[in-house]
Amino acid sequence: MKSFSDHMTYRLRLLLIGIAFVGVASFLVVSILYMGIFGKLFGKSADASVDASPSAVASSHQQDWAAYLTTIENVKVGSIMVDLGLKAVAPVTNKPNRLRVQIPMNTLDENGLPSPQEFEALNNVDESVSTALVEKTEAIYAGHLYHEGVMTLYYYAGEDSRFDSVLSEAMSAFPNYKHGSQIDRDENWEFYRDFLYPLPIQLQSIGNQKTINIFAERGDKLDKERQVDHWIYFSTDQDRQKFLATIEGKGFKVEKQDVIEATDGRPFLLQISRFDKLTPAAADQYMLELWQIAEDCNGNYDGWESHFVKE
Repeated sequence: MKSFSDHMTYRLRLLLIGIAFVGVASFLVVSILYMGIFGKLFGKSADASVDASPSAVASSHQQDWAAYLTTIENVKVGSIMVDLGLKAVAPVTNKPNRLRVQIPMNTLDENGLPSPQEFEALNNVDESVSTALVEKTEAIYAGHLYHEGVMTLYYYAGEDSRFDSVLSEAMSAFPNYKHGSQIDRDENWEFYRDFLYPLPIQLQSIGNQKTINIFAERGDKLDKERQVDHWIYFSTDQDRQKFLATIEGKGFKVEKQDVIEATDGRPFLLQISRFDKLTPAAADQYMLELWQIAEDCNGNYDGWESHFVKE
């Protein structure tokens, strides 16, 4: 594994939007979201408030777990799971140390991600180690990375000297796995903020998937096309017209152009629509394309809306 400084050197990470790395990669993210790892680790839903337990960060901290695919060093695929809720309280002053636990995978695919057959075993290791470190040393679990055949778990911790013994005890239940660990200083939680935490476009994708999951849970036929509306806001009408010129020929219909009161300096509203599917790969493709075009035109993509299709 590369050092903290090496990771920071390669800060640029590009979002995978479901076109490449389907198959195992798609299975991996879906599995992280649905196999119950969040509930297993913390005994509550992913967005439940943290109480006054040894693992509590602050009374205001609300766990908000997300999993997403990324590329590292611009080419190598990785899968990150992170507690987005820590952003509101980071850095925690009495947890200035970053603890890394590195566990090589036994079976992996050509992208360096775990095979479907091994994912549940790695999930169990993650659960056991994280529960032990959180409960016995009061470490804060920030997230994990699957990359180049290694699962790396990340924690922020105080000056507790029991890390090695607690880790060794937890790993003794998994004789088929080796492990290594390292502690370094990260008082400002730079690694969490600059590596684990998603980029804005990745946050957009995470938000897309959360909304689409709600559609799926209610029985929506995601592969059925329906009208999907999008809202974008601009500082000037010139930027708005540049956006419209860029998407010309892509099949979008202008529903509304208006000038509104805006506190963020973007009063020029644009609402567009198109008939599209809501499958995760398809939705990420067109939504993130609009997000990027809006960014290029000094605009702010503010989200989308659609209706349920059950037949």
